[in-house]
Amino acid sequence: MLHIQKTRITKNLAVILPSVVLQILLGVVLAHLFLLFHNTLHENGNWVSSKMNLEKGVMGAQAFFFQHQSLARGRLNLGAWHGFQEVLFKEKLDVREIEFDFNLGWNSYLNLIIDKHEDGFSGIRLSANRHFESTFFAASDIGDFTERRPLAISTLRDNLWHQVRLHFGEGTVSVFIDGEELGSFSVDLTEKRQIGFRGGLRKALVDNVVIRQHSSNPTVYESFSNRKHISRITILSVLLVFVLNAAVFLFLRATARPRGRYAALYIISINMVLLVISSWAFGLQYLRGSFYPKLNDILRAREERNIGFLVSEVTNQIRTQHDVTPNGNTYRILFIGTSQTWGAGATKKSKTFVEVIEHKLNESGPQGIHFECVNGGIGAVASSVLLDVYKTEWLKLEPRIVIINLSNNDPTADWFALNLDEMIEISLTSGIQPILVLEPNSVENSDRSLFMKHDMMRRVAASYGVPTIDMHAYLRRKYDEGFLWWDFVHLTDFGQQLFAERVYEELLGIIEEI
Repeated sequence: MLHIQKTRITKNLAVILPSVVLQILLGVVLAHLFLLFHNTLHENGNWVSSKMNLEKGVMGAQAFFFQHQSLARGRLNLGAWHGFQEVLFKEKLDVREIEFDFNLGWNSYLNLIIDKHEDGFSGIRLSANRHFESTFFAASDIGDFTERRPLAISTLRDNLWHQVRLHFGEGTVSVFIDGEELGSFSVDLTEKRQIGFRGGLRKALVDNVVIRQHSSNPTVYESFSNRKHISRITILSVLLVFVLNAAVFLFLRATARPRGRYAALYIISINMVLLVISSWAFGLQYLRGSFYPKLNDILRAREERNIGFLVSEVTNQIRTQHDVTPNGNTYRILFIGTSQTWGAGATKKSKTFVEVIEHKLNESGPQGIHFECVNGGIGAVASSVLLDVYKTEWLKLEPRIVIINLSNNDPTADWFALNLDEMIEISLTSGIQPILVLEPNSVENSDRSLFMKHDMMRRVAASYGVPTIDMHAYLRRKYDEGFLWWDFVHLTDFGQQLFAERVYEELLGIIEEI
């Protein structure tokens, strides 16, 4: 009898133990799948994205912060969602040493910001792009370089992992890459500093960040994998699996099919299937986390609705802020363009190039004239939409000059040429002086269609004898004087200032002629 009981217990254990192990494994995999689905900068909670704080927002800012691509495969990708991302640790730290791993894509670079404050920031740039040398830099609050000292580093190879270590001494920073010291720099640092990373257009990965602090302050570890409450979530997940399995077992006993050991085998089979499915889902999410959503019919319809809203919003703002007929001593200048003209990328409205130009004209321009700059920038629209609004709304404003800053949003140069031609003809007929601006892009963007549209703009302008400003070439010459871009087309405060200075110079000569 005792032998029979022992045999029965052994057989039951042979079924129960694998079932328990499978349930634990399933609970663990489901917990990690849950954490993977919630691995975003927003859920991380330790870092802030600078683009989220811009008053004049740019494309991809919210997606970078709230979606998975920025932390795909457990690494921070500063090239995600149109690149040029800046991520700062939320708290100021009393830093003694920083270590992290990085991987640069083709022609990429990475900026480690070692001290960000109200008056500016400083850091080091590590580059695999020959146009952007590796350097120590200091920059003003708007992003123009105030100091640069080259790093004695051989060209970094792309798509390989490297390790960086910075040691902070008394007024100095020592830089090590892959164990080799590159040199020390004398720097003026604040006691507690905001640390962060900033990239360019292309992939720049950061992982395994360790920030050691002075005295008893805690060391910061960041793997960019979601491990928040991992123990609690794993325990709850395993318990949930146990409860569900118990419910299934009781249900099977109540229905009398299957029974006993066969019921346990039935449950084991179910858990095995669920384990395979959840493991497959985890692997799929891990691999596809860096992929972007496709532009389907739903997204296209949403874009169309958004464009209609933007057109109404801008036209209504202009109606509210500007009288139809300008006052006697008011010299009105209308700016026509898309999101770049609207000022996307500026930290606040007063930093947009349209506002800066208006301020400079009224501050230093011809005396006795009040200059009024009207911002007709509407994001995401093509020139055909702007032409229609110009004819129906903005001609009534009686501007003396219209500045047309376009190129990016028109898919074909032919239709763009026809719309531009009509804009110029209407302007000249109405006694308005048009000026064409070749809409600039970052030097890192190599879109050939942009150059084709710029050539077309030159030809159209020449046929009417209309002045053009090659802003693209101008900003290309300035490309490494600071941080100009938030993505390939939207300007930082420094980029806005450079744009404004160039247009201001041109306007002074044209206003005197008129």
